[in-house]
Amino acid sequence: MHEKPESESIDRADGNASGPYVESLVIHAPDSLVSSTNQRVHIFNPALNDRTT
Repeated sequence: MHEKPESESIDRADGNASGPYVESLVIHAPDSLVSSTNQRVHIFNPALNDRTT
């Protein structure tokens, strides 16, 4: 199995969510891009910027 360098994976990503899931900070919104309020979304694809508000 050929493993790709991490940079190639990031080049293909539109964005990511950072931060651990914290149950006491849970978000109960089905359209949320994160699961808890301490998490942040980082968008790499400018075409998606308007979808994160």
